[in-house]
Amino acid sequence: MYVRLFPIGGIAAIIAIYIIFINGLAIDDGRENLRQQSPQTLGNLDEKGSGEKSEYMLLESKPDGNDTPEAVIAAYFDTLKTAANLTDRQMAAAGGTVGSGLEAYRRAYRYWSVEWREVNSFQDFLDSWQGTASVELFKLLPAGRHKERARFFVETRHLEFVGDKLCVGIFYYTGFYTLDRTEEGWRIVEGSLEPQNLVWELSGHQPWRGDPVMVAIVDGLGLGSQDEAGKAVVRNNPDGTVVVDFSHAPLAESRRFVLYRPFDGMWRIIEKCSIEQEDEAISDF
Repeated sequence: MYVRLFPIGGIAAIIAIYIIFINGLAIDDGRENLRQQSPQTLGNLDEKGSGEKSEYMLLESKPDGNDTPEAVIAAYFDTLKTAANLTDRQMAAAGGTVGSGLEAYRRAYRYWSVEWREVNSFQDFLDSWQGTASVELFKLLPAGRHKERARFFVETRHLEFVGDKLCVGIFYYTGFYTLDRTEEGWRIVEGSLEPQNLVWELSGHQPWRGDPVMVAIVDGLGLGSQDEAGKAVVRNNPDGTVVVDFSHAPLAESRRFVLYRPFDGMWRIIEKCSIEQEDEAISDF
């Protein structure tokens, strides 16, 4: 019996042809899978790498499942965290470019409503952040909601350049922001930040501001620090807020105050309402 032996070169050629055939099928399958992907999925793949969105896409994309007032105000400050509006001298003092520069302010500006932007130009918005190297949202708390309007208390921490010596300092602010549901989704319609008084505890002025009940009496009820306000019921919340209820004589109406103590140590009223209205989520803005 004879066995025909193929030359080694012939066997190698057959193997090579088989490999080319298999690779061709794999490429065709890959192209078909690519065609079957949705345009939205493919749109997330750009020159920045897989999964990243270009700044153009961030500007043009419509809010989806995260279009809630909480998500919008958080996204606004998250954008400001990487923004920096510094002069050449300030950047030189910082050792070079800080954050993403001015472009992030354009994205932050669009979180404001159309009506607000018609009154406040982008240049005005940009100028309001001059000398700011970073803004960090320190605390975000609900401060009242009624129908299509939501209000929030914020505490922020900023890196800012101050003085002719180009010194960098850390500053703390508090403020309130109100959002409305618009055709663009939830948008900021009003809001501002006020600097905290970090020397308050050292000065000894108005020591009662370290007591949430006294702040509720003076700032909330409008009474003097020595006036009779009735019994106060105090409840501490896990988010750092304190609820103070006044539901006894001599008050004509039961009142509820929600307070928060920011970095400077002075309690602030962030929400107030009548106890009877509390279940309806109606608060005095």
